[in-house]
Amino acid sequence: MIRRVLREQLPPITLRDLVAYTGASGELNPVHYDPEVARAKGLDGVLVHGTFLAGLAGAALVRRWGRTAVEELEVRFVAPVWCGDAPELEVRRVAAGTVELEMTVRARVVLRGRARLREEVG
Repeated sequence: MIRRVLREQLPPITLRDLVAYTGASGELNPVHYDPEVARAKGLDGVLVHGTFLAGLAGAALVRRWGRTAVEELEVRFVAPVWCGDAPELEVRRVAAGTVELEMTVRARVVLRGRARLREEVG
């Protein structure tokens, strides 16, 4: 009973998004907001926080099923995401109340996860 229930193209992640998230999260590592530091550390650019991506995935689930529907969300970060990337999220129902998530950037998987939804919405 695997069936796609959501596909959402997210907007590009901006430096402004990451600076705001950095302040809110308290994760002050400058590779997440300072392009010069990120390059000096050998990175391709400003690295998006994994928890920011998890938040984007969770927010998409809430938009689809409502704010009380998501009971549990677990994710695994598979590949880095950079400032300016525009992730796409695909969600598939794999069982009643269970969905699997896959986030990609330019057809490369960057995040995989699973969520448990209230039985009546999943």
